[in-house]
Amino acid sequence: MNSTAFVIIAILTLAAAIAAASLSKLIHAALSLAVAFVGIAAFYFLLGAEFVGLVQVFVYVGAVAVLIVFTILLTRRDAVAPERFNWPGVIVALAVFAGLGLSSSGPFHVLRLRAAEDDTRTVSGAFPVSNLSVSI
Repeated sequence: MNSTAFVIIAILTLAAAIAAASLSKLIHAALSLAVAFVGIAAFYFLLGAEFVGLVQVFVYVGAVAVLIVFTILLTRRDAVAPERFNWPGVIVALAVFAGLGLSSSGPFHVLRLRAAEDDTRTVSGAFPVSNLSVSI
């Protein structure tokens, strides 16, 4: 059940995020962004973090997305949409995605800790600073 719900939420969230980035009408893009925010909140609910999910809904969907929609509606101008597809933007987005993927796994990953060793001394020993002590 959880894997099926995860796939459905992931497809909905990704479709809404892609629509928010690619739609030419600003009001449709803002509403798609609100749907993407709801999808992210659904991930939090699925993980069992109900408080964070409710904060996501209240702050982002309830405040930020509504503020964006009202701003678009109040300052609406009829602008001519570009006729061609933004290929440089796609290339930059793919480069950023590839860079993030390489930095999180692969030869550039500096700090690798196993779950059993994930304690304070192991983490603090991985940093090159030796005389870092805090006394309260």
